[in-house]
Amino acid sequence: MPKITDILKEVKTHTSKLFNTQLPEHLHYHNFTHTSYVVESAQNIGEAEGLQETELYVLGIAAWWHDIGYLHVSEGHEALSQELAIEYLRKKKTSEKIIRKVTGCIAATKMPQSPQNHIEEVICDADLAHLAAKDFMKRCSFLRLEWEAMRGETMSELEWLEINNNFMNKHSYFTDYGKKVLNIQKKKNIQKINRLIKAEKEKISLNSK
Repeated sequence: MPKITDILKEVKTHTSKLFNTQLPEHLHYHNFTHTSYVVESAQNIGEAEGLQETELYVLGIAAWWHDIGYLHVSEGHEALSQELAIEYLRKKKTSEKIIRKVTGCIAATKMPQSPQNHIEEVICDADLAHLAAKDFMKRCSFLRLEWEAMRGETMSELEWLEINNNFMNKHSYFTDYGKKVLNIQKKKNIQKINRLIKAEKEKISLNSK
């Protein structure tokens, strides 16, 4: 049976190749950039939360696989990501115990997030760590492009801002790191969105006169 450290390296290489060769044009957000950011965030949060080495490797494997299903479908992509991960990991003769942990992490990222244990809480927070990024608005602009491409319609600036504002105010991080560290910048991002909403409404009001 291969070492889990070797499996992680192979998973990174394999999933990176999938993103490079199979990424649909409309996926402006759910791509290699987002996935690698989630992998890095999962590592940082996992270490801060005191996860053991094996758990960190499981977390890394799950993070690399969690959105691979998006290459084929949007609705239900988590289930497809799990299926593809299972198929790959079994070919690599990965233990069923590790596979169950990996698929559990992937399943937990489905909205609304539903983590059942500590490691699943970590990947959930990592998947939405961009809410606490200093370049949050830039990252979300790619999500907006993706949504508009999939829907075939353009959203107004106010509509987009309010969608983000509603989501961020309803969202809560699960881990101590998320609550104590990520929330600091997330609150600043919410304040910025509120300022932009106010400015956009004032602009609309002036244009309607």
